[in-house]
This record gives sequence, C-alpha cells and structure tokens, in this order.
Amino acid sequence: SSELKLNLAKVSLDDIINEIKDTFEEVLIKRGDKLILPENTGLHLLADKEHILSVFNNLIRNAINYSDNGNIILSAKLINNKINIDIVDHGIGINEEHLNRIFERFYRVDNDRSRQSGGTGLGLAIVKHILIAHESKINVNSEINKGTTFSFILPLSNS
Repeated sequence: SSELKLNLAKVSLDDIINEIKDTFEEVLIKRGDKLILPENTGLHLLADKEHILSVFNNLIRNAINYSDNGNIILSAKLINNKINIDIVDHGIGINEEHLNRIFERFYRVDNDRSRQSGGTGLGLAIVKHILIAHESKINVNSEINKGTTFSFILPLSNS
C-alpha cells in the first residue's frame, strides 16, 4: 500500500474527546457503565484530525466490544511537551501469546467474538499504521480477565 498522507495541523484534544463522548457514551450508559474522559485539557496536538480520531474510535470501540461491563477510561497526560494517551478497559484481556501479533492485518485473537462484533482484524493494524505516520507507536499491556491498556504518545502543538 502507499504511504499514508497526513494533513498535520493544530488539533484540540478537547474536540476529539467531545466527539468520542458523542459517539460512545450512550452505548456504555445503556449497559450501566461510564466513559471516563478528561475534562477541559486545553491541550492541542500536532496531528491529522481525521486519522487520529480514527485511532481513538478504533481503540474505544475495541474496549467496548471486548468488555461486557466496566468503565472505559481515557487519560491524557502532558509529559515533556508530548501528550501521553492511555485507553483502559476492564474486559477479557489478551493472552500474552497474542500481544505481539494483534497489530497484524487480519489477525484475530478470538474469531468467535470477532464474528459477533463484526470485526475484520484490521482495526489495530490501522491504528498502528496511523500512529507510525505520526512518528509514534502503540503499546499494550493486558491481563486476562482484568483488562487491557493501550498507550501512545502524540506531539503537542506549539503554535
């Protein structure tokens, strides 16, 4: 495939958070859980808004699909002129043997569950590709039946 072309600009993290809230909050409320988001960060990323929004949407959709209950938490911390993002679920977790493969195209940890939720096995590969284009990488920590945390770092916009 061709290299991803980015339209880098100053992007409000608060705008992204509001879009995430509008997209996912109702689904979690219906199942009795919350989407816990930072409020009024005042932070701005240097990013391609549509692609970065796709990263957040993919990760949060996965967090919802692979946890039957429990809050989904998005945190943003400013560290050395960069924004560290964590997305945490309290779901089924990912077995350690799969962690180094989950970002491969079409790789599915649980084919039965993916079929139920309509997954293609492309979401995390797309996330990885977008973050690489933003000169970032994604990290994952998971514990079976406890949950999963996906983390990545994005540059702060200086303008």
